[in-house]
Parts: sequence; structure tokens; C-alpha cells
Amino acid sequence: AFNKPLVVTLHKTPIECDDTKTKTDPIYSYIKCLSQLEIIDIFIACSKVFKQELINVGVKDTKIELIYHGVPIEWYKGRADKQRIFNIREQLKLRPDDNLVICPSRLDEERKDLPVFVKAAGELNKKIRNKKFIFLITGKAKNEKEKRHKKELEAIASTYRIKNRLKFRSFKEDELPALNRLAKACVLPSR
Repeated sequence: AFNKPLVVTLHKTPIECDDTKTKTDPIYSYIKCLSQLEIIDIFIACSKVFKQELINVGVKDTKIELIYHGVPIEWYKGRADKQRIFNIREQLKLRPDDNLVICPSRLDEERKDLPVFVKAAGELNKKIRNKKFIFLITGKAKNEKEKRHKKELEAIASTYRIKNRLKFRSFKEDELPALNRLAKACVLPSR
């Protein structure tokens, strides 16, 4: 109508990965209606899981573009100063020679592939013995399902002999820039 492409981006991530959501949540009925009217040129999905949810309600794969969320660089300015880094180092009880590898993720068994992170951590620790690594998952177990998943991850860590090097701790949003700066690596496994 306006001779311009119509692009829709949805900032929606279901709390749990649940295939029934695409059948019961009203937003999906709306999306399905819009996709069948063929007035939208492109849907933006921020994850592979959400892309699949769009396909499940009838949006054509050719009309979906996968673009992951970004973080504006301005958000980091002033939030990763030496004092904040020192505070996080103290909270985690890190020594100067510790190499922190972070996995900023909730304990979501369906969407995040945290066992891959823990196994990779074990392999890294085995292959590079002259460095001391500390592995941090920033998620906190909030319910029984997440507590069970945390125990599974700890069992994997025990198998790889890194249980004493694997930590779980959540952080406030304004602490994340300092945490990222402190880390030697950031790993984001997902399904």
C-alpha cells in the first residue's frame, strides 16, 4: 500500500519451550493471520527456536530472516570500570592467574545446550593443563526443573573432573559489562 517493504520483528521469547504455545497463545493466531494475508514481506526471528515457531504457525521459511539480538556499544561504557571488575573478581573468589570462561545463560534445558558447554570446558581443561580455568554459568536455578538440570550439569562436571571449577551465579544487568570484560571467553551454546 505504501510501496515500502513491511518488516515485522517480534521481541517475544516464551518462558519455556512448549510446542503447544503455537496453538494456544493468541499472538500466534495473529501472526498466522498476517502471514496468510501476505501483507508482510519479512518476519525477523531472533533465534532458531523462534524461527521454527513462526514456521509452525504457517509463516513461509522464505519470509523469515534470522537476526540475533545485539547490544549497543554505548551500553558498555562506564559499566566495566576497574572497581566493578575488582568487585566481581572478589565475588567469584578469583585469583590473578584464573582464566574465567563465562556462559551467560539461564538454566534452560530445552533452548540452551549447557551440557555441551560443560563437556567443552572439561576438554579444554584437559588439553590446556598449564592454565587454570574457571567456568561460570550465569543462570540461577529458579524452579525444580532448573535445579534438576543444574545437578545434571554438576554430574557432567564431575565426570570431566572440573566440578570444583564450575560455578553458577547470577548477576545484575549492570554488572554484565564488567563480567564480560573480566572473562577470557564467552560461550553461548543453544539448540
